[in-house]
Amino acid sequence: MSARAQLLMVSALLGVGVVSAEAQVLAPGGEGFLDHRDPVIKKKQRKKIRLRARTSIGLMHLAEDQKTPVNAAGAIVPEAATASPDVVQWLDLRGFYEAAPWREDLPGVRSLGDIRLRLAGEVSRAIDRAQGTPPAAGTSRIRDSHGLGQRGGSEIDLRELYGGYAGPTSVYGGRIIVREADGLTIDGLRVLRKLGKHKDLDLGVFGGLAPDPLSRSIETDYGDGFNPAFGAGTTVGYKTRRGYGSAGLGGILPSGFDDGDTIVTGTRATRVAETLRLFLTSTAFFRLQKLDLYHYAVFDVLSDSGAALRALHAQVGYRPSIRFHAEAGYSHMSSIALEVYLFDLLNEPIANTVQSNLLVQRTARDEVRGQVDFTFGERRFDLYSIARGRRRALDAPAADPSFKAVDPQYALDLTVGARDRRSFKKLRLGASVSAIYDFRATSTVVHVDVGRDFLKERLAVDASFDYQRTVDDTPANAAVACGINAFTSCFGRYSGNVYDLGATGVYMHSKHWMGLADLHLIYDGGSSDPSVRTANTAQSPILTQVVFVKGQYTF
Repeated sequence: MSARAQLLMVSALLGVGVVSAEAQVLAPGGEGFLDHRDPVIKKKQRKKIRLRARTSIGLMHLAEDQKTPVNAAGAIVPEAATASPDVVQWLDLRGFYEAAPWREDLPGVRSLGDIRLRLAGEVSRAIDRAQGTPPAAGTSRIRDSHGLGQRGGSEIDLRELYGGYAGPTSVYGGRIIVREADGLTIDGLRVLRKLGKHKDLDLGVFGGLAPDPLSRSIETDYGDGFNPAFGAGTTVGYKTRRGYGSAGLGGILPSGFDDGDTIVTGTRATRVAETLRLFLTSTAFFRLQKLDLYHYAVFDVLSDSGAALRALHAQVGYRPSIRFHAEAGYSHMSSIALEVYLFDLLNEPIANTVQSNLLVQRTARDEVRGQVDFTFGERRFDLYSIARGRRRALDAPAADPSFKAVDPQYALDLTVGARDRRSFKKLRLGASVSAIYDFRATSTVVHVDVGRDFLKERLAVDASFDYQRTVDDTPANAAVACGINAFTSCFGRYSGNVYDLGATGVYMHSKHWMGLADLHLIYDGGSSDPSVRTANTAQSPILTQVVFVKGQYTF
């Protein structure tokens, strides 16, 4: 870990300690920012600070063993080590706290922190292992430590850390997530003003530096050369007896360059300064008798790719009684990440060379979904059915000649299932079957699970088994299609089965201590089609073991 990273981590942890100590000072008997004008609240109560905190440690171990593939002649395939890394291990430490006045409508000091430290070893890319040569220094952000966890070393993820005064006018400073403005993270200031008779309307402004949203470590929050983006905006939030909502206008001004946009004769066009992104965000939830209505929308007013709807999630739920529930929804998602971030993440710094077409292709996805649940037998049995229809398309397929002929694609998922909450021997039983007609493959998934509580419901143990059969939409002339039109007509040539045996245990020792263990043994039998066992498309069996253990203390 670099000296810079260690310094930032220590500073962040010291910040938590200082604020926590301040919260203790403001406990009953201490002094703080108080409003003595309220005659109903006693003086001692005004001084109370509610402190919530939890700390956890998680251990992850993943081991993968692939049988050495051979071709039709029995010779070992050169790409014998092209599966996932043999072993991935990491340790995750997380600390969270919130110190606030004991009642929401009281003024006082408020502070919140969410810090995660993941310790992980370096993992070389599969191609490096296959070639038997280490990567050249500085030639790849992925090969080097880039804050990508198990793919690139340790991470110091500072999610939120801010403090300030909460009252009729609230002022906060630090790392803040502005959820009313598409979850924009800033390192700066935010001011909120409560209005209305019942203080149920919030008006706010915010501004500061905007770290890279794709970064997972403070070492890379502002890139290698510290080229910060700036974020600012205004928000409004409201609450009513039947619901709540918010709206926000936000802007991000990057200081870097875009990805070069279109591809010309296999090379990237000239990069120019990234365009200001100005966007609107709207969120609302309302309950109208037996109906629940919800929406979340993000609209780009100004961006490098123009004005467009970037995200929309709309859902309606209908619950006439406790025995029946139905819901329907629609979602739209399209690429909203600024190109400068994608370029820094995925591009190897080789001038005018395209390393990833994800940098130039903006993808849009639409989904319609519905679900129906029936409960009967004194709420013991559940029957449910879920359906999803999906569509994906390129916003600008002509940007890269390789994708010019790509048409929109469609997929469909259907699931039916049943659950018995109180079976014999106090067991919980469940089963479901899913048919997935994916964009380029068809899968059938069968799931069964069984669980039981012990030690007066302090210990919950669950076991599950999943079987998945997947067949790629292999074209008739696979060898020709995959050799010439790889992007538009090579849909893969896999046909095989995957088996997943899992077990989970959760132990609540007390209201403060919790432990969790999750184990999985996964066997991918490889392709059952002998025709794909060629020198370049070997599909041999893979055995994967996953162990995750977590302990948490809450106070």
